[in-house]
Amino acid sequence: MHTRRTQLRGYFLFCKSYNLPAFPVTRQVYWLYLAFLVGLFSSYTSVNNYLSCLKQVNLYLGADVTFIAASEVTFLKQAAKRILAKPPARKFPITVAILFAIFKLLDFRSPLHVCMWAVFLAAFFSLLRKSNLVPTSLADATTGSASHLRLCDVTFAQDHCTLLVHKTKTIQFGQRALQIVLPLIPNSVLCPFSALQHLLTISPQNSG
Repeated sequence: MHTRRTQLRGYFLFCKSYNLPAFPVTRQVYWLYLAFLVGLFSSYTSVNNYLSCLKQVNLYLGADVTFIAASEVTFLKQAAKRILAKPPARKFPITVAILFAIFKLLDFRSPLHVCMWAVFLAAFFSLLRKSNLVPTSLADATTGSASHLRLCDVTFAQDHCTLLVHKTKTIQFGQRALQIVLPLIPNSVLCPFSALQHLLTISPQNSG
């Protein structure tokens, strides 16, 4: 109830400031108030909440509310939503310094940590999405149709290893396979070749 009073008070101040009739709310006043709210708030949710208050009052007064569902108002609200839309929060990239910090925290006597390190380096050097490297659910781990990487999809040569990726964002139906080459980096803890090879040697199943 306090929120509604605050919303009505704001609307009355708007009408008083611009010398507009408050009630019943007309189509023109509704448009003007919508534009005013877009300039006042940074959230479309707040704009919509204040507008919904006007609809409730018109319903209480038995006044017209059909204009609120008109296409012009819908377009205006869509424009307001776009204007007030916030850009998606972008994740910071993984850096070499972060990888070194992670390495210091791992215990390579643990098979889990060996697997995690291999995945971290494979992701870093291949630029693959998480879903292309590891199962997203327990069901994915046991099905042959999942898109994650299996150990049998990794082949080793003298100075590199190759990942065979069967499904990506642009390869949805297995029409081809993507081959990604990862380098051998001698004497480096950041070597994806060595990390994957280590994982392969401790894995009970080389078939994934």
